[in-house]
Amino acid sequence: MESLSVSINTTDTYAPKIDLKHITDHKGHLKLESLRTLPTGKDCAADLAFLRVVRFVASGSFGSCFECKGSSGRSYAAKIVAVPQDWLPKYDAFKISQHEINVCTGPRFLHLPRGSPFVRMLGYGILPPDLGPKLGLNIGKTLIYEWCNARDLDGAIEGIVEAKYFLPEGLIWKWLIEVINISHHMSKVCIIRGKVYPVILHDDISMSNMFLTYPEDDPIGTKSWPSIRLGDYGFVKTLHEFDQEIVSDTTIALYTAPSWPRKSVKSELWSLVHIIYLMCTHLCPARPRDNPSANRDGNPLNNMFTYSSEMLFKYNPGVVVWSIPPQYSADLQKFFEFVLVEDRRLQRTPLEAANRLADLKAPARAAHFEPTPAGIFMDYAQRWGL
Repeated sequence: MESLSVSINTTDTYAPKIDLKHITDHKGHLKLESLRTLPTGKDCAADLAFLRVVRFVASGSFGSCFECKGSSGRSYAAKIVAVPQDWLPKYDAFKISQHEINVCTGPRFLHLPRGSPFVRMLGYGILPPDLGPKLGLNIGKTLIYEWCNARDLDGAIEGIVEAKYFLPEGLIWKWLIEVINISHHMSKVCIIRGKVYPVILHDDISMSNMFLTYPEDDPIGTKSWPSIRLGDYGFVKTLHEFDQEIVSDTTIALYTAPSWPRKSVKSELWSLVHIIYLMCTHLCPARPRDNPSANRDGNPLNNMFTYSSEMLFKYNPGVVVWSIPPQYSADLQKFFEFVLVEDRRLQRTPLEAANRLADLKAPARAAHFEPTPAGIFMDYAQRWGL
């Protein structure tokens, strides 16, 4: 798998939202041609062949996402990779989408079981070729993913901060276990039929690329907590060895380790745990760093993407770094201090973090379920059944 050699400038404009009428037929079905179903999507192949577009969900730098439903009633996410024509040749939607397909059809992701901590690609296809010129867009492939039935973490932090609601400690432990499993899966070397497949970096770790989902038999969380799924693999990079570092400014600096823009397996683990820390505290403790995303006045929230959730963080330069609210245990505090070290030479590996979680009996702590307020992790459309 080749690494995609593009750099994302966070000042670039988002790609325009694609209107539903351009991508659906008269019955509301997605105009998908040359559909290829992956092994992960074999159990829903009939659904993927006739997807009805339900609603627009979100747009990003490289296209739009829509919720679709199959004949079974199950929901799916259709990600249409598209950029304005004048973004060529710097950003090529076809190359970006093909890179994401290459990642998801590689040995690390192709046979992931349902319930794994990643959003699985189920299939892909193309929209009618004449659509791009009509809309003035460079349109790549349409990627069909599993549907996550709750918010992304960017929306979830907005909800809990607005409600002044601090998460149950068991849920924090559960999410820590999940993000460390994510880091471990990406950083282990795969050997299949004698061929060695290298370590990968996601290279775009952020709250908006981490999604929450409830079990299918408990879609509103009456008896279970939502699980985290990492998605959006458009900028995955390969490493030749575990300790290799790359230089990349893809990720928003708010989420990155102090070594930014130098990234590694250890720094991505740092970012994942840092995001759970933000969910736990409602704070943004990240210090200004010598990079283009740190503002001259010292507040790292300025000069960032103006995500509504980021603007809700209460930045306090006097706060003790990595301190957590008093209702949480000293062991949780110890874990954050263990992983979120400032010196990149002391950053932890996924195995070290997993061992520390085991020492602190995290699985047992995560098993103590406490109900959360109804709908707090759901977006408004889902809450009202739209």
